[in-house]
This record gives sequence, structure tokens and C-alpha cells, in this order.
Amino acid sequence: MTCNSKDSKLVCCCQQYYYYISSGIHVNMLAPMPSDQMQHIRKMVPRNLATDYKFLPTARQLDEEIEDDYYFSLRRGIGK
Repeated sequence: MTCNSKDSKLVCCCQQYYYYISSGIHVNMLAPMPSDQMQHIRKMVPRNLATDYKFLPTARQLDEEIEDDYYFSLRRGIGK
């Protein structure tokens, strides 16, 4: 994509920024998520859901999503 017009320059900048924060900064370059943070989040889940075995796959998926969001937020902070 050529960045000739004002609009296309904005699009190019946005694409470069997104690439940088999504692919340019590797997880091993970031501070790890504090373990107590995940424990605090898990305490907010109602006990009946936390102990239900049917909820475990969803809970694992949510744990991964929380961790992904944590690292993405760190990347965004660096990219600003």
C-alpha cells in the first residue's frame, strides 16, 4: 500500500502500530503477569461455577483470554 494521501497515511500508521503491538513485541520481552492478579480475578467467580466440572473448559479459556489481554495491554503501553 502506498501512503500518498492523508487518509492512506493514517491507515498505514494504524497498520504499522497494530503490527508492532501484535507481532513486534514478543511475550518474553514483557513483564510476566503477577500470579496474585490471576488469583484475585478467580476469586470473583461465584463458588458454584468455580467448583462445577462442566465450567472447567470455559474457565481455562477465560484464563487464556485474560492472559492474552494482559500482554496486549502491555504492548499497547509500549507502543504509545
